[in-house]
Amino acid sequence: MTLQKKSYDLVVIGGGIFGLWVAKHAVDRGLRVMVAEKEHIGAGASGGLLGALMPYLPTGWKEKKQFQFDALSELPTLVKLLEEETGLSTGYGQVGRLMPIRTDHFVKTADDLAKASKEMWHQGGLAFDFAPHQDHRFENWLSPDHAPLGYVLDTLAARVHPRNYLKVLAKYLESRATIQTGFAFEKFEDGVASFNQGRETVSTGSLVLAQGYQTFSYLEQTHNIDIGTGIKGQAAHFELQVEAGMPVVYDDGVYIVPHDNGTCAVGSTAEKTWSNPTQPDLSVTDFIDKAFMICPRLKDARLIERWAGVRPKCYERESVIGQLFDDQPIYLATGGFKISFGLAHRLSEALVDEIVGRESRINLPSVFTTKHHLEKAGNES
Repeated sequence: MTLQKKSYDLVVIGGGIFGLWVAKHAVDRGLRVMVAEKEHIGAGASGGLLGALMPYLPTGWKEKKQFQFDALSELPTLVKLLEEETGLSTGYGQVGRLMPIRTDHFVKTADDLAKASKEMWHQGGLAFDFAPHQDHRFENWLSPDHAPLGYVLDTLAARVHPRNYLKVLAKYLESRATIQTGFAFEKFEDGVASFNQGRETVSTGSLVLAQGYQTFSYLEQTHNIDIGTGIKGQAAHFELQVEAGMPVVYDDGVYIVPHDNGTCAVGSTAEKTWSNPTQPDLSVTDFIDKAFMICPRLKDARLIERWAGVRPKCYERESVIGQLFDDQPIYLATGGFKISFGLAHRLSEALVDEIVGRESRINLPSVFTTKHHLEKAGNES
């Protein structure tokens, strides 16, 4: 399909969580939008298995923590509207998070966090808690042997099924935007975006790079800018019917995420070097073994899938959002490592407001801005 005569207000490179949310906010502003994905929707890190939406801890409150609190608080309403519009489920549930307590030190830490949550997580008519417990409500889920001093229940945390979430966003865009898969981005010059070694070109007013960790490679190759890298993660998917509303479990770097479709995801690793970005290393089982100790029910569950993918991580950790150069309509929307799914909708709204020159309702913390990342990397625009 040739697109040479097509013209858009905005072309978004990448069909992951950032790319789809940017496109969603853009079409809602009346822009003509094209999403260009070189493989398929969710081919990168966004198409993983976990979908854990974990909040920052309530102590040491700062601007970025408030931003995340607002993002997680508004997400249930946004998800409900998307599900009603499309007739599809995202698998969202504000089910909370369990963390086992095994040391006296964590008992004290949990008490401090509980007090902080009463202040920082109780706002705007909402009340979420980070509270230690010693009851037996979850003994069939979290092994009592693994939590000898009880557990913490955080009620702000949630989960979503990543692939279903992307399907819902793609369905919303289906009649509102152009989604082109099999389009490998090459370059953007003088208002023209080129794909597939120049065989396809489209005109566009603005371009958003939302290619995950591959955005970093593009910036380094084309502009000699180095602001991030990729971290490979591996996860596993089990067939396991869990009681409705069962919380996510987190301990010692391992997430156990029960989904509402009879599956449970376990992950993940954080590998800085790899040979194949999407090939699971079947010799890497530490995270699965830990999950079996935390939740013995998983031992008898059928393994459905092993997954691997590379997540984008800016060197400054936070996502990077905003215009790359003042004199070019190129924008970035990537990074975030472990928190992108809980922030993408809000960050993308702020970005689209910037693109259209509209005053935003969102106060974007400076740590997310392109300027911040470039300055920290010594590459001021």
